[in-house]
Amino acid sequence: MDAENQTTAITTPIESGFAIIDEPQSRELLYGAFEQMGISDFQLDKLSIPGGGSTAFMVETLDGETPMQEVEGVIVAVKSSQKVWWKETIDQAAQGAQPDCKSTDGKVGFGVNSLEEGEEPSEHDCLKCHWNQFGSTRSGGTGKGKDCKDSTHLFFFQKGNALPTFLSAPPTSINAVNSYYMKLLNNRKAVHQVVTKFGLESVKGGGGGSYSKLTLTYGGDLEPEAAKAASELANRLKGYLGSFDAFSDSSD
Repeated sequence: MDAENQTTAITTPIESGFAIIDEPQSRELLYGAFEQMGISDFQLDKLSIPGGGSTAFMVETLDGETPMQEVEGVIVAVKSSQKVWWKETIDQAAQGAQPDCKSTDGKVGFGVNSLEEGEEPSEHDCLKCHWNQFGSTRSGGTGKGKDCKDSTHLFFFQKGNALPTFLSAPPTSINAVNSYYMKLLNNRKAVHQVVTKFGLESVKGGGGGSYSKLTLTYGGDLEPEAAKAASELANRLKGYLGSFDAFSDSSD
Protein backbone atom coordinates (compact mmCIF):
# COMPACT_ATOMS: atom_id res chain seq x y z
CA MET A 1 0.00 0.00 0.00
CA ASP A 2 1.46 3.40 -1.01
CA ALA A 3 1.61 6.43 1.30
CA GLU A 4 -1.42 8.08 -0.28
CA ASN A 5 -3.60 5.01 0.20
CA GLN A 6 -2.31 4.57 3.77
CA THR A 7 -3.41 8.13 4.62
CA THR A 8 -6.82 7.53 3.07
CA ALA A 9 -7.28 4.32 5.05
CA ILE A 10 -6.38 5.99 8.33
CA THR A 11 -8.49 9.13 7.92
CA THR A 12 -11.62 7.60 6.33
CA PRO A 13 -14.32 7.51 9.04
CA ILE A 14 -15.63 4.10 10.02
CA GLU A 15 -19.42 4.02 10.18
CA SER A 16 -21.00 2.17 13.09
CA GLY A 17 -24.57 2.46 11.87
CA PHE A 18 -25.41 4.63 14.89
CA ALA A 19 -26.07 8.15 13.60
CA ILE A 20 -25.16 9.87 16.87
CA ILE A 21 -21.72 8.22 16.76
CA ASP A 22 -21.06 8.62 13.04
CA GLU A 23 -22.13 12.27 12.70
CA PRO A 24 -20.11 14.89 14.66
CA GLN A 25 -22.71 17.55 13.90
CA SER A 26 -25.43 15.40 15.50
CA ARG A 27 -23.37 15.09 18.68
CA GLU A 28 -22.79 18.85 18.84
CA LEU A 29 -26.53 19.47 18.45
CA LEU A 30 -27.16 16.99 21.25
CA TYR A 31 -24.70 18.66 23.63
CA GLY A 32 -26.26 22.03 22.86
CA ALA A 33 -29.73 20.68 23.55
CA PHE A 34 -28.72 19.41 26.99
CA GLU A 35 -26.95 22.67 27.86
CA GLN A 36 -29.55 25.10 26.54
CA MET A 37 -32.86 23.30 26.96
CA GLY A 38 -32.32 21.41 30.20
CA ILE A 39 -33.53 18.10 28.79
CA SER A 40 -34.78 15.78 31.53
CA ASP A 41 -35.37 12.05 31.71
CA PHE A 42 -39.10 12.63 31.26
CA GLN A 43 -38.40 13.74 27.68
CA LEU A 44 -36.44 10.60 26.81
CA ASP A 45 -37.96 7.52 25.22
CA LYS A 46 -38.17 4.66 27.71
CA LEU A 47 -37.68 0.98 27.10
CA SER A 48 -39.74 -0.76 29.76
CA ILE A 49 -39.52 -4.31 31.06
CA PRO A 50 -43.01 -5.76 30.39
CA GLY A 51 -44.94 -7.82 32.89
CA GLY A 52 -46.38 -11.31 32.76
CA GLY A 53 -43.38 -13.01 31.20
CA SER A 54 -43.65 -11.27 27.84
CA THR A 55 -40.55 -11.59 25.63
CA ALA A 56 -41.21 -8.53 23.48
CA PHE A 57 -40.42 -4.87 24.17
CA MET A 58 -42.84 -2.17 23.06
CA VAL A 59 -40.50 0.27 21.29
CA GLU A 60 -41.42 3.88 20.52
CA THR A 61 -41.23 4.70 16.78
CA LEU A 62 -42.64 7.47 14.57
CA ASP A 63 -45.55 5.16 13.83
CA GLY A 64 -46.26 4.44 17.49
CA GLU A 65 -45.28 1.52 19.69
CA THR A 66 -43.87 -1.51 17.88
CA PRO A 67 -43.24 -4.93 19.50
CA MET A 68 -39.61 -6.06 19.18
CA GLN A 69 -37.95 -9.21 20.47
CA GLU A 70 -34.52 -7.57 20.50
CA VAL A 71 -33.19 -4.01 20.58
CA GLU A 72 -29.61 -3.05 19.72
CA GLY A 73 -27.89 -0.10 21.34
CA VAL A 74 -24.67 1.49 22.55
CA ILE A 75 -24.76 2.10 26.31
CA VAL A 76 -23.36 5.50 27.33
CA ALA A 77 -24.22 5.54 31.05
CA VAL A 78 -24.98 3.04 33.81
CA LYS A 79 -26.32 4.18 37.18
CA SER A 80 -26.39 1.37 39.72
CA SER A 81 -27.66 1.34 43.32
CA GLN A 82 -30.75 3.42 42.65
CA LYS A 83 -33.44 3.21 45.34
CA VAL A 84 -36.96 4.62 45.57
CA TRP A 85 -39.69 4.24 48.18
CA TRP A 86 -43.29 5.39 48.24
CA LYS A 87 -45.34 6.00 51.36
CA GLU A 88 -48.15 4.50 49.37
CA THR A 89 -47.22 1.01 48.18
CA ILE A 90 -45.32 0.57 44.91
CA ASP A 91 -48.49 -0.89 43.41
CA GLN A 92 -50.45 2.24 44.26
CA ALA A 93 -47.61 4.55 43.18
CA ALA A 94 -47.27 2.89 39.76
CA GLN A 95 -49.29 5.67 38.16
CA GLY A 96 -46.27 7.99 38.19
CA ALA A 97 -46.37 9.54 41.67
CA GLN A 98 -43.12 11.03 42.96
CA PRO A 99 -41.32 8.74 45.43
CA ASP A 100 -41.27 9.91 49.03
CA CYS A 101 -37.64 8.84 49.54
CA LYS A 102 -34.87 8.04 47.07
CA SER A 103 -31.16 7.33 46.90
CA THR A 104 -28.71 7.62 44.02
CA ASP A 105 -25.89 5.67 45.68
CA GLY A 106 -27.72 2.96 47.65
CA LYS A 107 -26.26 4.30 50.90
CA VAL A 108 -27.90 7.62 51.73
CA GLY A 109 -31.57 8.25 51.06
CA PHE A 110 -33.29 11.61 51.16
CA GLY A 111 -36.96 12.23 51.77
CA VAL A 112 -39.59 10.83 54.11
CA ASN A 113 -39.22 7.13 54.98
CA SER A 114 -41.96 6.94 57.61
CA LEU A 115 -45.67 6.15 57.46
CA GLU A 116 -46.28 8.78 60.12
CA GLU A 117 -47.97 12.01 59.04
CA GLY A 118 -46.16 15.34 59.23
CA GLU A 119 -42.60 14.01 58.86
CA GLU A 120 -40.14 16.40 57.23
CA PRO A 121 -37.75 15.24 54.46
CA SER A 122 -34.31 14.35 55.76
CA GLU A 123 -31.32 12.08 55.08
CA HIS A 124 -31.52 8.40 56.01
CA ASP A 125 -29.05 5.52 56.28
CA CYS A 126 -30.29 3.06 53.65
CA LEU A 127 -28.57 0.11 55.31
CA LYS A 128 -30.55 0.69 58.53
CA CYS A 129 -33.85 1.67 56.95
CA HIS A 130 -36.73 -0.71 57.70
CA TRP A 131 -38.04 -0.56 54.13
CA ASN A 132 -34.67 -1.68 52.73
CA GLN A 133 -34.80 -4.98 54.60
CA PHE A 134 -35.97 -8.24 53.03
CA GLY A 135 -39.45 -9.10 54.25
CA SER A 136 -40.61 -5.46 54.42
CA THR A 137 -42.68 -5.53 51.22
CA ARG A 138 -46.30 -4.36 51.42
CA SER A 139 -47.12 -5.51 47.89
CA GLY A 140 -48.32 -9.03 48.70
CA GLY A 141 -46.74 -12.10 47.14
CA THR A 142 -44.40 -14.21 49.24
CA GLY A 143 -43.56 -11.35 51.56
CA LYS A 144 -39.81 -11.88 51.20
CA GLY A 145 -39.06 -8.80 49.11
CA LYS A 146 -38.06 -5.27 50.08
CA ASP A 147 -40.54 -2.40 50.06
CA CYS A 148 -37.79 -0.03 48.88
CA LYS A 149 -37.30 -0.64 45.17
CA ASP A 150 -33.78 -1.22 43.82
CA SER A 151 -32.94 -0.60 40.18
CA THR A 152 -30.07 0.01 37.79
CA HIS A 153 -30.54 2.72 35.19
CA LEU A 154 -29.18 2.35 31.68
CA PHE A 155 -28.95 5.07 29.05
CA PHE A 156 -28.22 3.94 25.50
CA PHE A 157 -28.52 5.04 21.88
CA GLN A 158 -30.52 3.12 19.35
CA LYS A 159 -29.33 3.26 15.75
CA GLY A 160 -31.54 5.99 14.36
CA ASN A 161 -32.04 8.05 17.51
CA ALA A 162 -30.53 11.44 18.32
CA LEU A 163 -31.43 11.19 22.03
CA PRO A 164 -30.59 8.40 24.47
CA THR A 165 -33.17 5.84 25.54
CA PHE A 166 -33.72 5.17 29.24
CA LEU A 167 -34.18 1.70 30.72
CA SER A 168 -34.71 0.92 34.39
CA ALA A 169 -33.62 -2.64 35.25
CA PRO A 170 -35.75 -3.85 38.19
CA PRO A 171 -34.44 -6.10 41.00
CA THR A 172 -35.05 -9.28 38.99
CA SER A 173 -32.81 -7.99 36.17
CA ILE A 174 -30.01 -6.27 38.10
CA ASN A 175 -27.86 -9.42 38.24
CA ALA A 176 -28.14 -9.73 34.45
CA VAL A 177 -26.80 -6.19 34.03
CA ASN A 178 -23.98 -6.77 36.53
CA SER A 179 -23.00 -10.09 34.95
CA TYR A 180 -22.86 -8.56 31.47
CA TYR A 181 -20.83 -5.58 32.69
CA MET A 182 -18.32 -7.86 34.44
CA LYS A 183 -18.05 -10.11 31.38
CA LEU A 184 -17.11 -7.10 29.25
CA LEU A 185 -14.65 -5.89 31.89
CA ASN A 186 -13.03 -9.31 32.08
CA ASN A 187 -12.47 -9.13 28.32
CA ARG A 188 -11.10 -5.57 28.59
CA LYS A 189 -14.02 -4.01 26.77
CA ALA A 190 -15.75 -0.75 27.71
CA VAL A 191 -19.54 -0.92 27.74
CA HIS A 192 -19.81 2.18 25.51
CA GLN A 193 -17.46 0.77 22.88
CA VAL A 194 -19.52 -2.29 21.99
CA VAL A 195 -22.97 -2.94 20.58
CA THR A 196 -25.31 -4.44 23.18
CA LYS A 197 -28.34 -6.55 22.34
CA PHE A 198 -31.24 -6.14 24.78
CA GLY A 199 -33.68 -9.03 25.02
CA LEU A 200 -36.15 -10.66 27.40
CA GLU A 201 -36.69 -14.10 28.82
CA SER A 202 -39.75 -15.47 30.56
CA VAL A 203 -39.01 -16.75 34.07
CA LYS A 204 -41.35 -18.57 36.46
CA GLY A 205 -41.72 -16.79 39.77
CA GLY A 206 -42.03 -18.31 43.21
CA GLY A 207 -45.78 -17.75 43.28
CA GLY A 208 -46.36 -19.78 40.11
CA GLY A 209 -46.67 -16.82 37.74
CA SER A 210 -44.09 -15.65 35.22
CA TYR A 211 -42.12 -12.44 34.92
CA SER A 212 -39.95 -10.88 32.22
CA LYS A 213 -36.21 -10.75 32.86
CA LEU A 214 -33.82 -8.55 30.92
CA THR A 215 -31.00 -10.16 28.94
CA LEU A 216 -27.93 -8.36 27.61
CA THR A 217 -25.63 -9.95 25.06
CA TYR A 218 -22.50 -8.80 23.29
CA GLY A 219 -23.18 -7.72 19.72
CA GLY A 220 -19.62 -6.89 18.59
CA ASP A 221 -17.01 -4.16 18.96
CA LEU A 222 -17.34 -0.73 17.39
CA GLU A 223 -14.60 0.03 14.88
CA PRO A 224 -11.73 2.14 16.36
CA GLU A 225 -12.94 5.51 14.99
CA ALA A 226 -16.50 4.83 16.08
CA ALA A 227 -15.31 3.61 19.51
CA LYS A 228 -13.35 6.83 19.98
CA ALA A 229 -16.41 8.90 19.12
CA ALA A 230 -18.55 6.79 21.47
CA SER A 231 -16.06 7.37 24.31
CA GLU A 232 -16.29 11.13 23.78
CA LEU A 233 -20.08 10.88 23.71
CA ALA A 234 -20.21 8.90 26.96
CA ASN A 235 -17.82 11.30 28.73
CA ARG A 236 -19.70 14.40 27.61
CA LEU A 237 -23.09 13.01 28.61
CA LYS A 238 -22.00 11.61 31.98
CA GLY A 239 -22.71 14.83 33.86
CA TYR A 240 -26.08 15.41 32.22
CA LEU A 241 -27.36 11.88 32.65
CA GLY A 242 -26.07 11.74 36.21
CA SER A 243 -28.35 14.60 37.17
CA PHE A 244 -31.53 12.86 36.00
CA ASP A 245 -34.23 11.84 38.45
CA ALA A 246 -35.07 8.75 36.45
CA PHE A 247 -37.43 6.87 38.73
CA SER A 248 -40.62 6.75 36.75
CA ASP A 249 -40.34 3.28 35.19
CA SER A 250 -41.97 1.24 37.94
CA SER A 251 -42.05 -2.17 36.27
CA ASP A 252 -41.07 -5.13 38.46
